[in-house]
Amino acid sequence: MVADQELKRYRAYWSQFIEGLTQPSLPALIGTVVVATSVFFWCVIFITPTFIATTGYGYFINGATDEYGYLTSEVLRIKQTPAQQLSIALVGESSLREAISDVTHLNHWVEEKIGQPVVSYDLMAGSLSHWEAVCILDNLNENFRGIVVLYISPNALARKNDYLAELVRYPRLALDCPSFDAELRLAGVTVPQRFNNYFLNHYSFFIARQSALLNLITGQVQLERHKIARWEFIMNSQRWQLAIQTVKQWLEGENYHHNRQANLGVYARLIQRLQQSKQIQVALVESVRNPKVESIIYATPAAKQLYDEYQIDVKKFVRKNNVFYWDIGKRVNLQPEDFVDHTHLKDHQSRQRYTLALAELLAKRLLQIQ
Repeated sequence: MVADQELKRYRAYWSQFIEGLTQPSLPALIGTVVVATSVFFWCVIFITPTFIATTGYGYFINGATDEYGYLTSEVLRIKQTPAQQLSIALVGESSLREAISDVTHLNHWVEEKIGQPVVSYDLMAGSLSHWEAVCILDNLNENFRGIVVLYISPNALARKNDYLAELVRYPRLALDCPSFDAELRLAGVTVPQRFNNYFLNHYSFFIARQSALLNLITGQVQLERHKIARWEFIMNSQRWQLAIQTVKQWLEGENYHHNRQANLGVYARLIQRLQQSKQIQVALVESVRNPKVESIIYATPAAKQLYDEYQIDVKKFVRKNNVFYWDIGKRVNLQPEDFVDHTHLKDHQSRQRYTLALAELLAKRLLQIQ
């Protein structure tokens, strides 16, 4: 009986405790508002480019796959690092990221070939757009000296302005970039309201990373690179159909014809800004493609003609803008068995071949900058 009474009393206390937690009250509301307001003002005052650049990306990413959180932190770090040595900036999407065995390997091989220290910056992320590349490269240290490797692909030149509008609604980078705003105006996309405050300008970016607050307690998160290279599945017919649809996106309708000039204009303006420094060279690197995709591209005369047009467009652009163009996948004779899908390398030896070929090209050009 005594035990039952104690149990009832315990249950009553627990019920009152839960009720106090869950039922709204004026003190609770005031406390919530005070805490939220304090956190907001703390962010406005202390979340700055310098704070992110010096604290480390591991505190600002949602998890091991948050490449754009890493990119933001890395670009801000580079911007505030005095540029002294020859440097390489690798800017591209996942196909380039997976083709390079390791940026440190690339850096080591380039140093061996030119006989002096080099710094290589890994600025690659899945589905990175050329509009986002504008923000990344416009934020390089003004004393950057070296070569910028920038990806190009049929998909990039076929992209619609709708994609750019999505980047405004759901920004993946938190980088101040007047050139990006200029591209928005040229594309007819509304420029978001800008404030004289870094946090307010990139509020959406930080709200999307609320869970990163736990990193302050649990510690920094290490970014996982080359995740696609560790996939262990067979490209069955269903997966190949999905890959084919991805490849054919730029062939559908008049996407390429309607958008190529506008997108080449984005590349041209970016390159012209980089070339204002006599210490920077630019190399366009063709996206990595499984040779099996060639059979898809050449499946019809119309598709073959469109792909031929792309190659002509790129060659004209390269000559006009005085940049290099490297199709390393063809240079090292990549085979279908080297790939995990339509665009990502899985074989370690093929990735080393690709990286060595890239290192040789980079070394040759860096020797001209010294």
